[in-house]
Amino acid sequence: MATCSAEQERSCGLSSLAFHLEKGIPPQPGMTNHDAAPTHMGMPEEESIHLSLPGLLPENHTLVLNPAKRIVILLYDEPDGGARSVKEQLFPPSGMRVLIPLLQVYPNYCPYEVLLAHLYPISVEEGRKQLQEAHETTMRPVRRAIGSIMDGLHAFGLRVCSIRSVGYVLQRLLLCSLNAVTKESTTMTRRFRRSTPHPRLGPVVQL
Repeated sequence: MATCSAEQERSCGLSSLAFHLEKGIPPQPGMTNHDAAPTHMGMPEEESIHLSLPGLLPENHTLVLNPAKRIVILLYDEPDGGARSVKEQLFPPSGMRVLIPLLQVYPNYCPYEVLLAHLYPISVEEGRKQLQEAHETTMRPVRRAIGSIMDGLHAFGLRVCSIRSVGYVLQRLLLCSLNAVTKESTTMTRRFRRSTPHPRLGPVVQL
């Protein structure tokens, strides 16, 4: 899994929304539910979540989630106002629980404690406390849940990137891979005190 360092966080335009989630503040305007008519996919409108995700999805595309059925569908918005299905993926229960908050806070990162609060019936504050007391043990189910959605997200051209020590963020697959290359190149440069990476120890790209 590719990672972004804490220093890269500011350059990526990432900021935590833990405060907003704790206070029940609705998602940002770009992430509000779509007001289109129900699709023909058999998902009642009240059960589906429609997200346009500008910058993450191609233009004129909408991501539709059905939490109850654990289905995610990518729709193309036709010029005539209709919509057609482009891709459809089924996610595991724990995977869907962490995918929803990841999408709701985009383009910001989702803190570990928020993901824990969606995985288990605990508050964000309790999740933060558990992380402070036993970080590695507490993070294991979160990492498993994140790992379970990787293949499904790849089908949509998306990926989860780790923001070291704070949380995870959704990015386009190519952008996340480029971040991994940049980080690895910087590390190798410092290690060998060269202006460029060693010719036999090039950057590792995680796909």
